[in-house]
Amino acid sequence: MESNTDDLSGTLYRTVPADGPDSIRLIHLLPGAFTDELRCTLTGADLSTNPHYEALSYVWGKPVFDATIVCNEDIPFKITSSLHRALVRLRAVNEDVWSPSLDVDWRGGGEQAADDGWAGGWEY
Repeated sequence: MESNTDDLSGTLYRTVPADGPDSIRLIHLLPGAFTDELRCTLTGADLSTNPHYEALSYVWGKPVFDATIVCNEDIPFKITSSLHRALVRLRAVNEDVWSPSLDVDWRGGGEQAADDGWAGGWEY
């Protein structure tokens, strides 16, 4: 199965940990024109502080990671073209965004399992 993770994404997840049961990673989209490269800052957030964000779910079916977002200044991260299109449009709104596509380290090591339990109480 194709993956959006590689050595650089591992660096991203190590520098922006989500290491508690109420921790998530939020995407702060950087300003840009419609045709500019999509850039963001990925930050950790604690749900107990009630952070404000918009939630985007991923597409059902086999994901194809054929687009890129540059995170935290220099880390390219593969995303689906549908998520890319949504984020390009949302960056004009200046809202933080949550998407499991970037929040969860899908390479294994426990985050995916933790997300499955956490997501059970939420609709997204």
